Amino acid sequence: MHPQLRTLRQVYEAHLQSFYHDCDADMLHTIQQTITPLAEQIAATFYEAMLNDPDGKHYLNHELVHDRLHASMTQWIIDAFKPRKDHEIPAFIDKQLRAGHVHARMNLPPHLLDHGMRMLKQSIGEHLVAANVTPITLALHKMHRLMDITAALLTECYFTDLIENERQSQMLRQQLLGHDLALRCERLRADMFDWVRRLLAALHHKDQIPLEQLPSARHSDFGLWITHKASLYFPDMHDVSELGDQLDRLEALTEEARQARGDNQVEALSAVVSRIDKTITRISWLFSSLADHYAGLDGGRDTLTKLYNRRFLDPVLQRETQYCIRNGSHFAIVMIDLDHFKEVNDHHGHEAGDKVLVQSAEVMQSNIRAGDFLFRHGGEEFMIVMTDITQTAVEKVAQKLVDAFASHQFHIGDGKTIRVTASIGASIYRGHPDYARVISEADDALYQAKQTGRNRYALAA
Repeated sequence: MHPQLRTLRQVYEAHLQSFYHDCDADMLHTIQQTITPLAEQIAATFYEAMLNDPDGKHYLNHELVHDRLHASMTQWIIDAFKPRKDHEIPAFIDKQLRAGHVHARMNLPPHLLDHGMRMLKQSIGEHLVAANVTPITLALHKMHRLMDITAALLTECYFTDLIENERQSQMLRQQLLGHDLALRCERLRADMFDWVRRLLAALHHKDQIPLEQLPSARHSDFGLWITHKASLYFPDMHDVSELGDQLDRLEALTEEARQARGDNQVEALSAVVSRIDKTITRISWLFSSLADHYAGLDGGRDTLTKLYNRRFLDPVLQRETQYCIRNGSHFAIVMIDLDHFKEVNDHHGHEAGDKVLVQSAEVMQSNIRAGDFLFRHGGEEFMIVMTDITQTAVEKVAQKLVDAFASHQFHIGDGKTIRVTASIGASIYRGHPDYARVISEADDALYQAKQTGRNRYALAA
Protein backbone atom coordinates (compact mmCIF):
# COMPACT_ATOMS: atom_id res chain seq x y z
CA MET A 1 0.00 0.00 0.00
CA HIS A 2 1.45 3.36 -1.06
CA PRO A 3 1.79 6.13 1.54
CA GLN A 4 -0.67 9.00 1.04
CA LEU A 5 0.71 11.71 -1.21
CA ARG A 6 1.12 15.21 0.19
CA THR A 7 -1.35 17.84 -0.96
CA LEU A 8 -0.32 20.59 -3.36
CA ARG A 9 -0.28 23.06 -0.47
CA GLN A 10 1.93 20.82 1.68
CA VAL A 11 4.42 20.31 -1.14
CA TYR A 12 4.83 24.02 -1.81
CA GLU A 13 4.83 24.99 1.86
CA ALA A 14 7.86 22.71 2.19
CA HIS A 15 9.54 24.22 -0.90
CA LEU A 16 8.97 27.78 0.27
CA GLN A 17 10.02 27.07 3.85
CA SER A 18 13.25 25.63 2.53
CA PHE A 19 13.77 28.69 0.34
CA TYR A 20 13.15 31.25 3.08
CA HIS A 21 15.26 29.32 5.60
CA ASP A 22 18.18 29.16 3.16
CA CYS A 23 17.86 32.71 1.87
CA ASP A 24 19.29 35.64 3.78
CA ALA A 25 16.41 38.01 4.65
CA ASP A 26 18.68 40.98 3.92
CA MET A 27 19.20 39.75 0.35
CA LEU A 28 15.44 39.47 -0.23
CA HIS A 29 14.97 42.89 1.32
CA THR A 30 17.60 44.30 -1.05
CA ILE A 31 15.90 42.71 -4.07
CA GLN A 32 12.52 44.05 -2.97
CA GLN A 33 13.90 47.57 -2.34
CA THR A 34 15.50 47.52 -5.79
CA ILE A 35 12.44 46.23 -7.61
CA THR A 36 9.66 48.17 -5.83
CA PRO A 37 10.31 51.57 -7.51
CA LEU A 38 10.52 49.77 -10.87
CA ALA A 39 7.51 47.47 -10.43
CA GLU A 40 5.16 49.55 -12.59
CA GLN A 41 7.76 49.65 -15.38
CA ILE A 42 8.32 45.88 -15.13
CA ALA A 43 4.56 45.28 -15.25
CA ALA A 44 4.29 47.54 -18.31
CA THR A 45 7.09 45.63 -20.05
CA PHE A 46 5.37 42.35 -19.19
CA TYR A 47 2.00 43.38 -20.64
CA GLU A 48 3.59 44.96 -23.70
CA ALA A 49 5.15 41.59 -24.48
CA MET A 50 1.84 39.81 -23.83
CA LEU A 51 -0.09 42.20 -26.08
CA ASN A 52 2.45 41.79 -28.87
CA ASP A 53 2.22 38.01 -28.69
CA PRO A 54 -0.04 36.61 -31.46
CA ASP A 55 -1.92 34.51 -28.90
CA GLY A 56 -1.84 37.01 -26.06
CA LYS A 57 -3.99 39.55 -27.88
CA HIS A 58 -6.88 37.06 -27.85
CA TYR A 59 -6.96 37.22 -24.05
CA LEU A 60 -5.86 40.79 -23.33
CA ASN A 61 -6.44 44.27 -24.69
CA HIS A 62 -4.96 47.67 -23.84
CA GLU A 63 -8.07 48.89 -22.01
CA LEU A 64 -8.26 45.76 -19.86
CA VAL A 65 -4.57 45.97 -18.99
CA HIS A 66 -4.77 49.68 -18.14
CA ASP A 67 -8.00 49.54 -16.12
CA ARG A 68 -7.70 46.26 -14.23
CA LEU A 69 -4.56 44.19 -14.67
CA HIS A 70 -1.57 46.57 -14.52
CA ALA A 71 -2.07 47.58 -10.88
CA SER A 72 -2.54 44.00 -9.65
CA MET A 73 0.57 42.81 -11.52
CA THR A 74 2.58 45.71 -10.05
CA GLN A 75 1.53 44.71 -6.54
CA TRP A 76 2.27 41.05 -7.26
CA ILE A 77 5.85 41.94 -8.27
CA ILE A 78 6.38 44.00 -5.11
CA ASP A 79 4.88 41.33 -2.86
CA ALA A 80 6.77 38.41 -4.42
CA PHE A 81 10.14 39.26 -2.83
CA LYS A 82 8.95 40.07 0.65
CA PRO A 83 10.85 38.06 3.31
CA ARG A 84 8.43 35.64 5.02
CA LYS A 85 8.19 33.68 8.26
CA ASP A 86 6.74 30.18 8.21
CA HIS A 87 3.31 31.35 9.38
CA GLU A 88 3.13 33.86 6.47
CA ILE A 89 3.72 31.25 3.75
CA PRO A 90 0.12 29.87 3.57
CA ALA A 91 -1.25 33.33 2.70
CA PHE A 92 1.36 33.67 -0.05
CA ILE A 93 0.39 30.25 -1.42
CA ASP A 94 -3.30 31.22 -1.34
CA LYS A 95 -2.54 34.25 -3.48
CA GLN A 96 -0.74 32.16 -6.10
CA LEU A 97 -3.53 29.56 -6.11
CA ARG A 98 -6.10 32.30 -6.76
CA ALA A 99 -4.01 33.50 -9.71
CA GLY A 100 -3.76 29.93 -11.01
CA HIS A 101 -7.55 29.52 -10.80
CA VAL A 102 -8.00 32.76 -12.75
CA HIS A 103 -5.61 31.59 -15.48
CA ALA A 104 -7.51 28.31 -15.74
CA ARG A 105 -10.87 30.09 -16.01
CA MET A 106 -9.38 32.25 -18.76
CA ASN A 107 -8.11 29.05 -20.45
CA LEU A 108 -4.79 30.84 -20.89
CA PRO A 109 -2.47 28.69 -23.05
CA PRO A 110 0.38 27.18 -20.98
CA HIS A 111 3.02 28.46 -23.39
CA LEU A 112 1.72 32.01 -22.84
CA LEU A 113 1.95 31.57 -19.07
CA ASP A 114 5.51 30.27 -19.40
CA HIS A 115 6.43 33.10 -21.77
CA GLY A 116 5.12 35.66 -19.30
CA MET A 117 7.11 34.21 -16.42
CA ARG A 118 10.30 34.18 -18.52
CA MET A 119 9.70 37.82 -19.44
CA LEU A 120 9.31 38.74 -15.76
CA LYS A 121 12.51 36.95 -14.74
CA GLN A 122 14.44 38.55 -17.60
CA SER A 123 13.17 42.04 -16.81
CA ILE A 124 13.76 41.74 -13.05
CA GLY A 125 17.21 40.27 -13.63
CA GLU A 126 18.20 43.15 -15.95
CA HIS A 127 17.11 45.70 -13.34
CA LEU A 128 19.07 43.94 -10.58
CA VAL A 129 22.20 44.00 -12.74
CA ALA A 130 21.66 47.65 -13.67
CA ALA A 131 21.26 48.56 -9.98
CA ASN A 132 24.62 46.90 -9.15
CA VAL A 133 23.10 44.65 -6.51
CA THR A 134 25.90 42.63 -4.89
CA PRO A 135 26.70 39.85 -4.93
CA ILE A 136 24.80 39.80 -8.22
CA THR A 137 25.22 36.05 -8.78
CA LEU A 138 23.55 35.27 -5.45
CA ALA A 139 20.79 37.82 -6.06
CA LEU A 140 19.98 36.37 -9.49
CA HIS A 141 20.07 32.83 -8.12
CA LYS A 142 17.61 33.66 -5.33
CA MET A 143 15.35 35.59 -7.69
CA HIS A 144 15.23 32.73 -10.20
CA ARG A 145 14.66 30.10 -7.51
CA LEU A 146 11.71 31.98 -5.94
CA MET A 147 10.17 32.77 -9.34
CA ASP A 148 10.54 29.13 -10.40
CA ILE A 149 8.76 27.89 -7.26
CA THR A 150 6.00 30.43 -7.77
CA ALA A 151 5.65 29.57 -11.47
CA ALA A 152 5.48 25.86 -10.66
CA LEU A 153 2.74 26.49 -8.09
CA LEU A 154 0.74 28.57 -10.57
CA THR A 155 1.18 25.95 -13.29
CA GLU A 156 0.19 22.99 -11.09
CA CYS A 157 -2.93 24.79 -9.93
CA TYR A 158 -3.70 25.77 -13.52
CA PHE A 159 -3.38 22.23 -14.87
CA THR A 160 -5.36 20.74 -11.97
CA ASP A 161 -8.23 23.11 -12.78
CA LEU A 162 -7.83 22.50 -16.51
CA ILE A 163 -8.08 18.73 -16.09
CA GLU A 164 -11.15 19.12 -13.89
CA ASN A 165 -12.76 21.50 -16.41
CA GLU A 166 -12.16 18.99 -19.20
CA ARG A 167 -13.62 16.20 -17.10
CA GLN A 168 -16.71 18.30 -16.46
CA SER A 169 -16.91 19.18 -20.17
CA GLN A 170 -16.94 15.48 -21.02
CA MET A 171 -19.68 14.86 -18.47
CA LEU A 172 -21.64 17.81 -19.82
CA ARG A 173 -21.45 16.39 -23.35
CA GLN A 174 -22.68 13.05 -22.10
CA GLN A 175 -25.66 14.39 -20.20
CA LEU A 176 -26.60 16.80 -22.99
CA LEU A 177 -27.41 13.84 -25.20
CA GLY A 178 -30.81 13.38 -23.61
CA HIS A 179 -33.79 11.50 -24.94
CA ASP A 180 -35.35 14.80 -26.09
CA LEU A 181 -32.57 15.48 -28.59
CA ALA A 182 -34.60 14.37 -31.61
CA LEU A 183 -37.49 16.56 -30.42
CA ARG A 184 -35.11 19.50 -29.92
CA CYS A 185 -33.72 19.16 -33.46
CA GLU A 186 -37.27 18.96 -34.82
CA ARG A 187 -38.22 22.14 -32.96
CA LEU A 188 -35.13 23.89 -34.25
CA ARG A 189 -36.00 22.88 -37.79
CA ALA A 190 -39.52 24.24 -37.28
CA ASP A 191 -38.05 27.49 -35.92
CA MET A 192 -35.78 27.74 -38.94
CA PHE A 193 -38.66 27.23 -41.40
CA ASP A 194 -40.71 29.84 -39.54
CA TRP A 195 -37.77 32.25 -39.75
CA VAL A 196 -37.37 31.75 -43.51
CA ARG A 197 -41.14 32.16 -43.98
CA ARG A 198 -40.97 35.54 -42.24
CA LEU A 199 -37.87 36.44 -44.26
CA LEU A 200 -39.59 35.71 -47.58
CA ALA A 201 -42.69 37.63 -46.50
CA ALA A 202 -40.54 40.62 -45.59
CA LEU A 203 -38.61 40.43 -48.88
CA HIS A 204 -41.72 40.29 -51.04
CA HIS A 205 -43.95 42.65 -49.03
CA LYS A 206 -41.52 45.36 -48.04
CA ASP A 207 -44.25 47.96 -47.57
CA GLN A 208 -46.04 45.79 -45.00
CA ILE A 209 -43.28 44.00 -43.07
CA PRO A 210 -40.11 45.92 -42.07
CA LEU A 211 -37.17 43.64 -42.84
CA GLU A 212 -35.19 45.30 -40.05
CA GLN A 213 -37.52 43.79 -37.45
CA LEU A 214 -36.53 40.26 -38.44
CA PRO A 215 -33.63 38.88 -36.35
CA SER A 216 -30.58 37.72 -38.26
CA ALA A 217 -30.19 33.98 -38.80
CA ARG A 218 -27.35 33.92 -36.29
CA HIS A 219 -29.47 35.53 -33.58
CA SER A 220 -32.56 33.40 -34.18
CA ASP A 221 -33.20 30.43 -31.91
CA PHE A 222 -31.80 27.91 -34.38
CA GLY A 223 -28.76 30.10 -35.10
CA LEU A 224 -27.94 30.55 -31.41
CA TRP A 225 -28.22 26.79 -30.86
CA ILE A 226 -25.86 26.08 -33.75
CA THR A 227 -23.34 28.65 -32.51
CA HIS A 228 -23.35 27.88 -28.80
CA LYS A 229 -24.62 24.36 -28.22
CA ALA A 230 -24.15 22.14 -31.27
CA SER A 231 -20.47 21.43 -30.58
CA LEU A 232 -21.29 20.54 -26.96
CA TYR A 233 -23.80 17.95 -28.10
CA PHE A 234 -21.62 16.66 -30.93
CA PRO A 235 -17.90 17.41 -30.38
CA ASP A 236 -15.55 16.87 -33.31
CA MET A 237 -18.30 16.00 -35.79
CA HIS A 238 -18.08 17.16 -39.38
CA ASP A 239 -21.83 17.82 -39.49
CA VAL A 240 -21.45 20.43 -36.72
CA SER A 241 -18.67 22.18 -38.59
CA GLU A 242 -20.79 22.21 -41.73
CA LEU A 243 -23.77 23.57 -39.78
CA GLY A 244 -21.62 26.55 -38.79
CA ASP A 245 -20.51 27.06 -42.40
CA GLN A 246 -24.08 26.86 -43.67
CA LEU A 247 -25.20 29.38 -41.05
CA ASP A 248 -22.46 31.77 -42.25
CA ARG A 249 -23.66 31.22 -45.80
CA LEU A 250 -27.26 31.93 -44.80
CA GLU A 251 -26.19 35.19 -43.13
CA ALA A 252 -24.34 36.29 -46.28
CA LEU A 253 -27.25 35.34 -48.55
CA THR A 254 -29.71 37.23 -46.36
CA GLU A 255 -27.60 40.36 -46.72
CA GLU A 256 -27.48 39.86 -50.50
CA ALA A 257 -31.28 39.56 -50.52
CA ARG A 258 -31.64 42.78 -48.51
CA GLN A 259 -29.50 44.65 -51.01
CA ALA A 260 -31.28 43.19 -54.02
CA ARG A 261 -34.67 44.13 -52.57
CA GLY A 262 -33.46 47.63 -51.72
CA ASP A 263 -32.22 48.11 -55.31
CA ASN A 264 -35.42 46.60 -56.78
CA GLN A 265 -33.40 43.95 -58.62
CA VAL A 266 -36.16 41.38 -59.11
CA GLU A 267 -34.12 38.78 -60.98
CA ALA A 268 -31.18 39.02 -58.58
CA LEU A 269 -33.55 38.69 -55.62
CA SER A 270 -35.16 35.59 -57.14
CA ALA A 271 -31.72 33.99 -57.63
CA VAL A 272 -30.68 34.72 -54.03
CA VAL A 273 -33.95 33.33 -52.67
CA SER A 274 -33.31 30.12 -54.61
CA ARG A 275 -29.87 29.82 -52.98
CA ILE A 276 -31.38 30.52 -49.56
CA ASP A 277 -33.84 27.69 -50.15
CA LYS A 278 -31.00 25.28 -50.96
CA THR A 279 -29.09 26.36 -47.85
CA ILE A 280 -32.16 25.90 -45.64
CA THR A 281 -32.70 22.44 -47.12
CA ARG A 282 -29.11 21.49 -46.31
CA ILE A 283 -29.34 22.79 -42.72
CA SER A 284 -32.59 20.86 -42.26
CA TRP A 285 -30.87 17.68 -43.44
CA LEU A 286 -27.96 18.28 -41.04
CA PHE A 287 -30.36 18.68 -38.11
CA SER A 288 -31.93 15.34 -39.01
CA SER A 289 -28.50 13.75 -39.35
CA LEU A 290 -27.46 14.89 -35.89
CA ALA A 291 -30.67 13.66 -34.28
CA ASP A 292 -30.27 10.27 -35.95
CA HIS A 293 -26.61 9.97 -34.97
CA TYR A 294 -27.14 9.71 -31.24
CA ALA A 295 -29.59 8.06 -28.92
CA GLY A 296 -29.59 9.94 -25.67
CA LEU A 297 -28.62 9.75 -22.08
CA ASP A 298 -30.49 11.63 -19.36
CA GLY A 299 -28.23 11.13 -16.37
CA GLY A 300 -26.26 13.89 -14.72
CA ARG A 301 -28.91 16.58 -14.55
CA ASP A 302 -30.58 17.89 -11.44
CA THR A 303 -32.85 15.01 -10.46
CA LEU A 304 -35.82 17.22 -9.60
CA THR A 305 -35.94 19.92 -12.28
CA LYS A 306 -33.89 18.14 -14.98
CA LEU A 307 -31.93 21.37 -15.45
CA TYR A 308 -28.15 21.48 -15.89
CA ASN A 309 -26.17 20.98 -12.71
CA ARG A 310 -23.97 23.84 -11.54
CA ARG A 311 -20.88 21.68 -11.92
CA PHE A 312 -21.21 22.18 -15.66
CA LEU A 313 -21.13 25.95 -15.32
CA ASP A 314 -17.36 26.36 -15.73
CA PRO A 315 -17.10 24.57 -19.11
CA VAL A 316 -20.02 26.60 -20.47
CA LEU A 317 -18.71 29.96 -19.26
CA GLN A 318 -15.19 29.19 -20.44
CA ARG A 319 -16.52 28.54 -23.95
CA GLU A 320 -18.73 31.64 -23.93
CA THR A 321 -15.89 33.85 -22.69
CA GLN A 322 -13.62 32.64 -25.49
CA TYR A 323 -16.42 33.17 -28.02
CA CYS A 324 -16.99 36.74 -26.84
CA ILE A 325 -13.27 37.54 -26.90
CA ARG A 326 -13.00 36.28 -30.48
CA ASN A 327 -16.17 37.96 -31.74
CA GLY A 328 -16.42 41.11 -29.63
CA SER A 329 -19.85 40.05 -28.35
CA HIS A 330 -21.37 39.73 -24.88
CA PHE A 331 -23.02 37.13 -22.70
CA ALA A 332 -24.99 37.73 -19.53
CA ILE A 333 -25.43 35.97 -16.21
CA VAL A 334 -28.97 36.13 -14.81
CA MET A 335 -29.49 34.93 -11.23
CA ILE A 336 -33.06 34.07 -10.16
CA ASP A 337 -34.09 33.51 -6.56
CA LEU A 338 -37.64 32.52 -5.55
CA ASP A 339 -38.98 34.99 -2.99
CA HIS A 340 -39.88 33.67 0.47
CA PHE A 341 -39.51 30.08 -0.71
CA LYS A 342 -38.94 28.84 2.84
CA GLU A 343 -42.51 29.88 3.64
CA VAL A 344 -43.77 27.59 0.85
CA ASN A 345 -42.06 24.62 2.48
CA ASP A 346 -43.10 25.67 5.99
CA HIS A 347 -46.78 26.28 5.17
CA HIS A 348 -47.45 23.72 2.44
CA GLY A 349 -44.76 21.05 2.86
CA HIS A 350 -41.66 20.06 0.94
CA GLU A 351 -43.62 18.17 -1.69
CA ALA A 352 -45.38 21.42 -2.59
CA GLY A 353 -41.99 23.15 -2.61
CA ASP A 354 -40.68 20.57 -5.07
CA LYS A 355 -43.67 21.17 -7.35
CA VAL A 356 -42.95 24.92 -7.27
CA LEU A 357 -39.31 24.28 -8.23
CA VAL A 358 -40.27 22.06 -11.16
CA GLN A 359 -42.84 24.57 -12.42
CA SER A 360 -40.34 27.42 -11.95
CA ALA A 361 -37.95 25.60 -14.27
CA GLU A 362 -40.75 25.34 -16.83
CA VAL A 363 -41.56 29.06 -16.50
CA MET A 364 -37.93 29.97 -17.16
CA GLN A 365 -37.46 27.47 -19.99
CA SER A 366 -40.42 28.98 -21.82
CA ASN A 367 -39.00 32.50 -21.56
CA ILE A 368 -35.42 32.00 -22.77
CA ARG A 369 -33.90 31.18 -26.14
CA ALA A 370 -32.62 27.88 -27.51
CA GLY A 371 -29.01 29.10 -27.28
CA ASP A 372 -29.22 30.00 -23.58
CA PHE A 373 -28.21 27.71 -20.68
CA LEU A 374 -30.40 27.26 -17.61
CA PHE A 375 -28.90 25.85 -14.39
CA ARG A 376 -30.27 24.99 -11.01
CA HIS A 377 -27.69 26.82 -8.94
CA GLY A 378 -28.78 25.38 -5.61
CA GLY A 379 -31.90 25.33 -3.46
CA GLU A 380 -34.39 27.84 -4.85
CA GLU A 381 -31.76 29.71 -6.87
CA PHE A 382 -31.33 29.37 -10.62
CA MET A 383 -28.87 30.79 -13.14
CA ILE A 384 -29.23 31.57 -16.83
CA VAL A 385 -26.25 32.07 -19.13
CA MET A 386 -27.64 34.22 -21.93
CA THR A 387 -25.47 33.98 -25.02
CA ASP A 388 -24.74 36.63 -27.63
CA ILE A 389 -26.96 39.31 -26.11
CA THR A 390 -27.14 43.05 -25.49
CA GLN A 391 -27.86 44.84 -22.24
CA THR A 392 -31.22 46.06 -23.53
CA ALA A 393 -32.24 42.52 -24.43
CA VAL A 394 -31.13 41.22 -21.02
CA GLU A 395 -33.26 43.79 -19.24
CA LYS A 396 -36.28 42.86 -21.37
CA VAL A 397 -35.84 39.16 -20.55
CA ALA A 398 -35.32 39.92 -16.84
CA GLN A 399 -38.54 41.94 -16.68
CA LYS A 400 -40.33 39.28 -18.70
CA LEU A 401 -39.26 36.66 -16.17
CA VAL A 402 -40.34 38.83 -13.22
CA ASP A 403 -43.77 39.27 -14.84
CA ALA A 404 -44.01 35.57 -15.75
CA PHE A 405 -43.42 34.48 -12.16
CA ALA A 406 -45.79 37.10 -10.74
CA SER A 407 -48.64 36.01 -13.03
CA HIS A 408 -48.11 32.25 -12.80
CA GLN A 409 -50.36 30.08 -10.68
CA PHE A 410 -48.27 27.32 -9.11
CA HIS A 411 -50.19 24.08 -8.66
CA ILE A 412 -49.16 22.39 -5.41
CA GLY A 413 -51.61 19.47 -5.33
CA ASP A 414 -55.18 18.82 -4.15
CA GLY A 415 -56.40 21.51 -6.53
CA LYS A 416 -54.54 24.25 -4.63
CA THR A 417 -52.59 27.04 -6.31
CA ILE A 418 -50.28 29.66 -4.87
CA ARG A 419 -48.36 32.68 -6.15
CA VAL A 420 -44.56 32.84 -5.95
CA THR A 421 -42.56 35.83 -7.15
CA ALA A 422 -38.89 35.99 -8.05
CA SER A 423 -36.01 38.41 -7.55
CA ILE A 424 -33.47 38.64 -10.34
CA GLY A 425 -29.92 39.97 -10.65
CA ALA A 426 -28.18 40.31 -14.01
CA SER A 427 -24.71 41.23 -15.21
CA ILE A 428 -23.17 41.63 -18.67
CA TYR A 429 -19.76 40.28 -19.67
CA ARG A 430 -17.63 43.37 -20.38
CA GLY A 431 -14.37 41.89 -21.63
CA HIS A 432 -12.52 40.68 -18.54
CA PRO A 433 -11.21 37.17 -19.26
CA ASP A 434 -12.15 35.92 -15.78
CA TYR A 435 -15.86 35.10 -15.98
CA ALA A 436 -16.07 34.75 -12.17
CA ARG A 437 -16.40 38.55 -12.07
CA VAL A 438 -19.65 38.39 -14.04
CA ILE A 439 -21.08 35.82 -11.62
CA SER A 440 -20.09 37.96 -8.64
CA GLU A 441 -21.65 41.07 -10.18
CA ALA A 442 -24.90 39.21 -10.93
CA ASP A 443 -24.98 37.91 -7.37
CA ASP A 444 -24.55 41.46 -6.04
CA ALA A 445 -27.36 42.65 -8.33
CA LEU A 446 -29.60 39.85 -7.03
CA TYR A 447 -28.90 41.00 -3.47
CA GLN A 448 -29.85 44.54 -4.49
CA ALA A 449 -33.15 43.32 -6.00
CA LYS A 450 -33.99 41.48 -2.79
CA GLN A 451 -33.03 44.40 -0.58
CA THR A 452 -35.16 46.86 -2.53
CA GLY A 453 -38.42 44.97 -2.25
CA ARG A 454 -38.15 41.66 -4.19
CA ASN A 455 -40.35 40.75 -7.17
CA ARG A 456 -38.09 42.81 -9.43
CA TYR A 457 -34.77 42.72 -11.26
CA ALA A 458 -31.57 44.68 -10.80
CA LEU A 459 -28.77 45.08 -13.36
CA ALA A 460 -25.15 45.29 -12.19
CA ALA A 461 -23.67 48.74 -12.71
